[in-house]
Amino acid sequence: MFYSVGVSFVDHDIFQTRIDCSCGAPIRIAEYREHMVRRHCNVEGCSERALRTVSFGFRDPQFRIIGTPMGICRRHEHAVGKGRMHMIFDPPRG
Repeated sequence: MFYSVGVSFVDHDIFQTRIDCSCGAPIRIAEYREHMVRRHCNVEGCSERALRTVSFGFRDPQFRIIGTPMGICRRHEHAVGKGRMHMIFDPPRG
């Protein structure tokens, strides 16, 4: 029987391999998800580079941020809905 012990393989050589993102950036496989979430627009079907990141958090006295700040392009800033959550936009990237 096989038991998982929760070992992380991020330091394994294969995850240090660099790949070229469609934007031209050389990214290590271990950092690919973070690159896609922060540097590319997260609106479904959009392939634009992110110009800003947006963070979400519940409206309460402690203002807890939920999840990872996500990239968004200027064309889709207005598509981020309003509701019970605050949104924090980082300044545009230069």
